[in-house]
Amino acid sequence: MHFLLIETSHSKGSISLFEDSVCLEEVFLEGDFKHAEQLAVSVQELLDRHELNAQKIAAVGISDGPGSYTGLRIGASWAKGFCLPYATPLIACSETKALRAATQQQETVLSIIDARRLEVFGEFIEQDGSSSGTQAWILNDDLVNQWKQRNPLLAGDGVDKLKEHFPFSWKDSLTRFADSRYLFPEFLEKWNSKQFENIFSYEPNYVKPVFLVPSKK
Repeated sequence: MHFLLIETSHSKGSISLFEDSVCLEEVFLEGDFKHAEQLAVSVQELLDRHELNAQKIAAVGISDGPGSYTGLRIGASWAKGFCLPYATPLIACSETKALRAATQQQETVLSIIDARRLEVFGEFIEQDGSSSGTQAWILNDDLVNQWKQRNPLLAGDGVDKLKEHFPFSWKDSLTRFADSRYLFPEFLEKWNSKQFENIFSYEPNYVKPVFLVPSKK
């Protein structure tokens, strides 16, 4: 079976094509935040190179967030359009869990994604894979002192903000972004347990409510 995995939650978009558990090819979108321009074309070119079409894709996995609001919307919109004609299963995968997979370490990982000001989105993922889920945090002394005591391995583009404002001998994985292939561990778990999204009602995990500012024009 063939699977498509799509990463659009951050500036470095990418697409992976898997056959069973083997990654046949991973494609990176050129430039930052070029998802709207390149995603559909890049997917089609990838399928053409492997002589596949939409009917032959058993399931699609996308980054569910947290991350860029616009990037997540583009990924979700494309995935719905791709999956709808053939009722292809859609599987949503956590960006914070993908970051942990990208470290290729089995120790406790704190994945943190940069948000505005001193805010981050993040998730503590224990050695056994357990977690209390993704949360929105405001960096402050009390919170950071708790993290220091646990001394987790850090991943995500929020790490630089943390290190800038709270210098400490953090364990830094140097992983800032997760490519699409790192969505696969969670994707496979959900595929095996048939945890599919409703194509019509699915919305990405923004963590916080989205507030739209009216145009001043």
